[in-house]
Amino acid sequence: RGVISHEIGHAIGLPHNMKASSAYPTDSLRSPEFTQEYGLTPSIMDYARVNYVAQPGDEGVRYIRMMGPYDLYAINWGYRYIPGATTQEEKQLLSDWILEKAGDPVYEFGNGYRGIDPQSQRESLGADQIKASEYGLANLKKVVPNLVKWTQKDNQDYDDLEEVYRELNGMWRGYINHVVANVGGIYETRKTADQEGS
Repeated sequence: RGVISHEIGHAIGLPHNMKASSAYPTDSLRSPEFTQEYGLTPSIMDYARVNYVAQPGDEGVRYIRMMGPYDLYAINWGYRYIPGATTQEEKQLLSDWILEKAGDPVYEFGNGYRGIDPQSQRESLGADQIKASEYGLANLKKVVPNLVKWTQKDNQDYDDLEEVYRELNGMWRGYINHVVANVGGIYETRKTADQEGS
């Protein structure tokens, strides 16, 4: 359902929003109450596919993404019918909706493609990417010693082990890259021309 919802978002015009995941405090992603209510990120259009912050013992925590408040806001902004409004009135109302949410990290946008904003990265979670990566690496350290046991099958080769190890290696590199982006990165907050600041 998560993948289908994400792809339907694209079908109705929503782009990736890699900045959404930075709106939530990292340790909140270990809370069953928080994650069940708010998910992993305010937008299903973020590449936050799995909750790697959650640790063994964090029972009841949500592990996969879901639709969030940013998605509802973006769909409302793009598709709301405003009866009786002239084009200029509708344009002003839509601008006002953007200004009402200014400064609220839940409604910020970043596509993550430029790779300069530490808070707008693919597969990152939480407001503190360094702490989130520490949690992710801690989980990988628990998985690695079990890889052979979990993937071996009688009279079979090690193709499954090779595939899982390759995926694990990619995850490890991703966590490290989330940290590296904080060195020399630039925090980018998109604004409209009528907002203060640049």
